[in-house]
Amino acid sequence: MKGAQLIDIERDRQETGESYSLEQDLQLERGALAQAGACYLMVDLEPLVRLRWPFAPVLFKRQSFPYPSVRDMVKGGSLAAAAIDREQAQEAH
Repeated sequence: MKGAQLIDIERDRQETGESYSLEQDLQLERGALAQAGACYLMVDLEPLVRLRWPFAPVLFKRQSFPYPSVRDMVKGGSLAAAAIDREQAQEAH
């Protein structure tokens, strides 16, 4: 399966399985979702990545350091997609 398809499936899982929504995302500080996505994608040591995580530590579920696993990259891409959706919705208002 292609990366974009995996990201789309993960985005759907976050919305339906974990009940995240655009309405909730709009309540977040601007840039928080992009920052979270970057934390799943960046190549760095675990303590340094965790320092950049914008949400509660319990929500950070990255699997591999210093290099992200495919699963980590899928989560990062999904968070980036959520950040794009949030920005577009914010601009529309």
